[in-house]
Amino acid sequence: MIFSKIFFLLSIPFAFLYFFIIFIRNIFYNFNIFRKHKINAKVISVGNITWGGTGKTPVVAFIADELVKKNRRVSILIRGYGNDESELLPKLTSNVPVLVGKDRVKMGIEAIENHLSDTVILDDGFQHRRLERNLDIVCIDAAKPFGNGWCIPAGTLREGLGSLKRADIF
Repeated sequence: MIFSKIFFLLSIPFAFLYFFIIFIRNIFYNFNIFRKHKINAKVISVGNITWGGTGKTPVVAFIADELVKKNRRVSILIRGYGNDESELLPKLTSNVPVLVGKDRVKMGIEAIENHLSDTVILDDGFQHRRLERNLDIVCIDAAKPFGNGWCIPAGTLREGLGSLKRADIF
């Protein structure tokens, strides 16, 4: 208990630094200093504002299957942090290609060229601003929506709550 309080207090300066860096990065994207790339497909992002499980991957699988039922050619793009989404998503979907890689712009183009995708879904894509999207969905944990209200590493927020203005659906 005492260790967690000490860690929290020591991590506060780093949380402020992290928040500031992400805040400036978002300003750069908002004012087109950092370029957003548009691809020739609809882009749906499913993400969250906190670190940890909020049900993004099942939501991605559900959306992919619903779009396939409507005759859309869907691909799912994931970063692949070493977690199991790359193995789980093919099991949860109806034969939807899952592309893994850090460069989602490149992967989106690959999805269009190699899989003839007309729609790509970003799993955990809310903070990935480089690829322009048509719809931003944010999953929120109803039990603890914003953790303790602090950014990483003092808390679980990936960016400030003001970033939720970018979201289209919660």
